[in-house]
Amino acid sequence: MGCYVVIVGEFEETEARLLGTSLTVFGTSAIALICAAAWERGRLGFVPPAGIAFVLVSAVLTLVAIWEGADLDNEPYWKSLSTVSTPAVAAAHASFVALFVLTARYRFVPVVAYAMNTMVTTLAVLAIWWEALSENEPLARLSGTLVVLLIATTIALPVLRRLEGSEGDDEPSETLTRFCPHCGEALDPAGATECLSCGASFRVEITVP
Repeated sequence: MGCYVVIVGEFEETEARLLGTSLTVFGTSAIALICAAAWERGRLGFVPPAGIAFVLVSAVLTLVAIWEGADLDNEPYWKSLSTVSTPAVAAAHASFVALFVLTARYRFVPVVAYAMNTMVTTLAVLAIWWEALSENEPLARLSGTLVVLLIATTIALPVLRRLEGSEGDDEPSETLTRFCPHCGEALDPAGATECLSCGASFRVEITVP
């Protein structure tokens, strides 16, 4: 539908609604997929499924606004839509951060990202419903600073993960199994796939997060 609208090039009411629907589906799918990836790996507990729930509600409200022509002066409706969309985006960001498993040396970076995510989300929701807060210039500057730091921290995650991989390039690529996973007896020789003590045969696969 989006391609059709762009090719036709006549942005009338129907075409605008089709394009808005395409963008809504794209945004909803992206957020849901990120949350689902973290949920599948058992990260962050209730946050990923909550993010999926929020983005689905947000998508429904957005599609209703697009096709039913929600009144632009209907302030409670738009505030509700923004309130539901904000935690959905926050949950997607937190789920993305959770996909990066860092060593103890850099483990504080995701924690900082979660903290700033929470602060930005809280300030955003408060500003949606409390106009005095949204007009507070120092608080707006603080929110902008937190967003910039949040983006920088998020970009740092794959960089740090890559650096950790580079630091480990010189390490041995093969790890020998030294004990039987069934009875715990020492293997002779190390790396054997059969235990002489209990007779168990096995294959050990080591995965690095």
